[in-house]
Amino acid sequence: MADYTMFEPDLWSQHLNTLKAIDVHLKPSANKHDRVILLIEEAIKLGIRTDRSIVAALAKLGHNPKHVGKMLRDLCGNNPKRYRWRRDAEGFHHLFI
Repeated sequence: MADYTMFEPDLWSQHLNTLKAIDVHLKPSANKHDRVILLIEEAIKLGIRTDRSIVAALAKLGHNPKHVGKMLRDLCGNNPKRYRWRRDAEGFHHLFI
């Protein structure tokens, strides 16, 4: 399964900077669940789409890896009315947008 090592170091840094900018600009009152959900969605949009790479990216921003992993699992499924994203057979996440 691919992970963040599939990115060139410069591109990985750009993606992390993009996610950090989003995280920094969220209201301080935003709860940690909503913050992680938004960041996971943005990571998927950027092409960071495996469990390992998403957890690694958000951990670099200071988010608890266990919490990120739990949110990834809890909001992942095949029903777009219930879940935020799905994971294909190769382990890549896709948004229901």
